[in-house]
Amino acid sequence: MNKITDKPEVNGFRRFKAEHPDLTEFILFNLLSNVATITNFIMLWLGTGWLFKSLSDIPFSWFIFHYAPENGGLGGFFSFLFAYILAQIVNFFCAT
Repeated sequence: MNKITDKPEVNGFRRFKAEHPDLTEFILFNLLSNVATITNFIMLWLGTGWLFKSLSDIPFSWFIFHYAPENGGLGGFFSFLFAYILAQIVNFFCAT
């Protein structure tokens, strides 16, 4: 037996984590990845529909990014950038 799991005050998730560290890592990784993905989708939806809607008529083209007005234009690019940055922030702070 593990010394950590022998203590009566350690129960529930801590006990499971001590007994199955690899499975716990896998579960947490998947949960936090899903939280980041949901954050990305919600921010992209809010960005294109509300935050950067006034910029959607301006065409944007830079490097590999080509956003025509019918595809969201400059507002679509800013929404993508904003959503991506927020998802990475969620990933960083949830992982630590």
